[in-house]
Formats: sequence, C-alpha cells, structure tokens
Amino acid sequence: MRIGKILITKNNVSDFVQNQSKEIFIRSDMILSSGAMDILRNRGIAIHYGEQPIKGGGSCKIKDLRGDIETILRTEFKIDDEESLKQIVELVLKKV
Repeated sequence: MRIGKILITKNNVSDFVQNQSKEIFIRSDMILSSGAMDILRNRGIAIHYGEQPIKGGGSCKIKDLRGDIETILRTEFKIDDEESLKQIVELVLKKV
C-alpha cells in the first residue's frame, strides 16, 4: 500500500515516460516538479493530468499494461536492468 505521493523530478522523469512516447499522464498520486516539467516540454512530450485512458483493442491494453508494469518496477523496485525488466514483465503478463 502506498502512502503519499510520487515525486517526478528532473532526475527520474525518464522512468515515467514510456519508450519513445510523446505524452505522459500525471495521476492524482503524482507531483510533477518544475524541472521535470521543463524537461518534458523541451522533449516535446505532452503532459496530461489524470488517468491514462484505456485504448480499445486488446493489444493496446497489453502495451499500456506493459508500460505500467515497467514503470512500477523501475520506480518502486529500482530495477533498471533491461533483461530483468523484460523477464519480469513477461511473467506478470502471463498471469494477467
């Protein structure tokens, strides 16, 4: 259970932007620092406040879920090894 908010700073903003994505969704449990906001804008990444909408079609949902799982592993569990991330994400998706 999470208590508090997730702080997105210029040092960890890349952990919250999915590969090659041009948008980020800032949920109510997140705080976006001004430094992170500057980085996102300089990269041309659109900032949306609220939950990421679920796109139609199964493959889009899996892609979104894959990115969410990866973000959780990077931010909550500090896993940044790409091979480990891939293996864990695949294991989780098999269980869903």
